[in-house]
Amino acid sequence: MVVKHKRSKKIFLGCLVSLGVVFVLVAAFLFYIFDGWGNRREQAEIDSVEQSAICDTIPYITEQPELSFIYFQDEEINSIKFQILRDGKLIGDTIAYTAFYIIDHTTYNRVKIPYECFLKTDTIVLRTEHPLYYKIAGFHHYAYLHYGMFGYLGGYDCRFSEDCTVNGKNYTHGGVIAKYAGWRSLDSIPLRIYEDTPEFEQLQKDIPIKYEEALKIIDRKRSTISASFLYYQNGFYYISSRRSNRKVMLLDKINGYTGEFKAVSDGMPE
Repeated sequence: MVVKHKRSKKIFLGCLVSLGVVFVLVAAFLFYIFDGWGNRREQAEIDSVEQSAICDTIPYITEQPELSFIYFQDEEINSIKFQILRDGKLIGDTIAYTAFYIIDHTTYNRVKIPYECFLKTDTIVLRTEHPLYYKIAGFHHYAYLHYGMFGYLGGYDCRFSEDCTVNGKNYTHGGVIAKYAGWRSLDSIPLRIYEDTPEFEQLQKDIPIKYEEALKIIDRKRSTISASFLYYQNGFYYISSRRSNRKVMLLDKINGYTGEFKAVSDGMPE
């Protein structure tokens, strides 16, 4: 009995030692993984900035980015004129035709920029049949980092980003040509200050009608504020958007100094 007891004790101790070794190995492995994740994450952040700067030295855009149109009637954008603004001169007149497709009874209009290659420093000028004018710029390339099961592996590919600006407004995942954001002329450009910018917050200190009060005026008029910005042309105005029964974007204009409300019938503030 004594021999059996000693043997059982040895087996028990052996099991404890084995479990301890396994525990230490697992703990060491997990520490290596999590510590490596932290280091790799930090390295990824550094590489993302450094490698994106390298990718953005690519001087040309060859991907023909796509633009989408909203709040237009179909006949207003059947054909679109494009030009390239380079070194202060307009070149490369091209006519493009929009492609229409329908999802859930909503019509989407899209067109690719018709130049197979243009300089990253170029500005694309788009003109509708109205005419309304739009300046599109800011396309760039970025570093797409390589990741695996345990995080950043190192290495990258240069990829094209469709983030851009349209008439000064930033867009991600492709430019949006909104009717209410068009310019009547390239020579007389109105100032638009969108609500998510520091300039908008600064102006709130200078004009009598604050944003919250403008919202109340809009609510009383039963309008829906789905796009808002301060618009300057002989004074500052809040602009809010709504849809008519014809499914066309209409705008409401509120004077930032007097609070006067005016509906804009053709979807463009004057």
